[in-house]
Parts: sequence; C-alpha cells; structure tokens
Amino acid sequence: MRYKRKFGGDGIPQAPKQNTVTTNSPKISDSIKESMANFKNIYTKIIFFIKTNFIFSLLTGILLIVYIALFFTDVVKESELVVEVINSKCSEFTGVCPFGKRKDESLDCEGDDCNTDNCCVDDNNCSSYEGTCPADYVITNESSVSCTGDNGTCTQDNCCLKTCAAESSITQSDCTGPDTEYRASEICTGDNNVCLQDDCCKQRVYCSSFNACNDIQPFVDDRANTVCPNGLCSMDVCCQSPEPVAASLMCDTYTCIEPNIPKENPETIECGEACSDSICCDSTETDGETSPQTTNDMCNTYTCSGTSTLKQNPESIECLESGCSNETCCDEVQRNEP
Repeated sequence: MRYKRKFGGDGIPQAPKQNTVTTNSPKISDSIKESMANFKNIYTKIIFFIKTNFIFSLLTGILLIVYIALFFTDVVKESELVVEVINSKCSEFTGVCPFGKRKDESLDCEGDDCNTDNCCVDDNNCSSYEGTCPADYVITNESSVSCTGDNGTCTQDNCCLKTCAAESSITQSDCTGPDTEYRASEICTGDNNVCLQDDCCKQRVYCSSFNACNDIQPFVDDRANTVCPNGLCSMDVCCQSPEPVAASLMCDTYTCIEPNIPKENPETIECGEACSDSICCDSTETDGETSPQTTNDMCNTYTCSGTSTLKQNPESIECLESGCSNETCCDEVQRNEP
C-alpha cells in the first residue's frame, strides 16, 4: 500500500520493498549433461571418420608417432660432427717424444691437437728390430735393449753388436794366455762397442767335453786334443763319419739276355749286389712254349768240390752272373769225429 506525501509534510513510513529475481539460467546438472552430449557427438563423428577413411587415418597416426619420437630424440650437435670429420692423425705430429717413448703414426689426435699424450707410446726395444747390420756385426733381439733413435725408433747403433772380427787391433798373437784361442765371432763388451782382449781370447774347448757320438759315428781317435772351433763342439767335429752304405742295384740298370725281356717297372725291383735274368727278366714265349733258359747258370749243372754236395732242388737255384760256385750251389757235409 502506498501513501502519498501531502502538503509538504512528513511522509508516511512505508514498509520495506522486497525484490523478487526471476532468471532463466540453467542448472549445473543441465550444463554437465549438455557437455557430455557434445563430447559424445564429437567422439561419434571421429569414429565414423576413422572407419570411413581408415587408410588415411592409419598413415596419419604412424606419422604422428614418428614425429613425436623424433621430437624427444637427442640430436647430434654440429660441433660433434665436425670433430669426427676433422680428426687428425699422429703422422702430422712434428714434435719429439720424450725419452722412453716413440711416435705411433697410426694413432688419432684429438681434433687438430696432436701432442705427446696421444701420439707417443712406450719405447721400442731391439726385439722388434727388422733392420740389417754392417759386416762383422750381429743383430741382438734382446728386449732389454731400448731404442734411442728419433721418436724412439730402433737403429743400428742400438741393435747391432760388434764382434772381434771387426776389431783389427786384436789378433791371435794377442791371445797369450795358457791354452787360449782367438775367436772372431765373439761379441765385444767394452763401452761404445770397444773390443777387449778378454772378449776375443777365450779358453779352448776340446771334444773330450762332448758326449753325443754313438756306435754308428764313434768319437774321433784324438778326441782329447781335437779343438772345437769357436768353442762349439758338434758331431761333425768330434765324431767319425758313418761308414758308407753300398747302394743296392736296381733292375733298370741290368740288360736281359735275349730272348728274355725286362720285367715291368724294373726301377722298383732291387737286385742287391748283382742283377740277373732270374730277378729282373721275364722269358718270352714262342709257339706256346717258353724259350729255353741257359742251363749252365743253374746249380744242377755244377759239380761241388771237396766234401760238399749239391743243395736240394739244384735245378731251381740259379748261379750268379759270374758263374756257379760252392757258396751258391753246395752244402758242406758235416762229418762225425770218431
């Protein structure tokens, strides 16, 4: 109920007015339902698109997976690739390796930085020396001898040892000690390869200290006074030469008596000291019959001398080419003593 103010007087108090708000805003539950419906609609459309465009979707998915994998893969930096490409070899190293080290040209430097740390390895020794030595010098292959050439290389000065043959100042006349001899092959032991008299003059060694001879090659007759050259005894020095063994004759050296002919492969048939037709030859056949053999070569044509008698079956025993004899054809008769 309203009251109007009349004639400028005080107004009549009115009751407080209450505002009633009328709104059309949706409820929260209705909003969630609408969002779910929209998502379901989009999901349905995506599934429908994939089914109707399967190949395209598959390729797109694979490319997407590859792209993601590449995105998370570490990439090689350009600086790292440059280091691999320009890595130098120690063959370009021009410095000097410290004593006890040598340059190995096959090694890699660190980029362009070739230094002693990556190019110098342990020193060579004479066990790896493959060079040559001057006349009257010998190569030593001892690993204890270090090489001191440029960059640790092995040289003749390191690995070639002087022998007494290269030292003209010492001769046999200088070996004045009792029972001594001059040995040109001995290695000099003095400083700077200088030969000392004790290097070149050594005590003689005799075959009496050698024990390798045998029954076939017995010791030489004067064994106690036979000197071993350069102090090295051997069978050639201290033992007699073996008795020569007579070579056995082979049938290829024999000529058959006609009409006999050589057997096959006569070079493989051994005769012993003497060859004959019976050993080396075959008889020829004429009209189906064997040609007659020479009967005077058979023991049945021989008369034994003395008290000996022909052996059994003398017709099958052939005499040697030199003729029949008691030794070939006869047996000695043993007599009983009274």
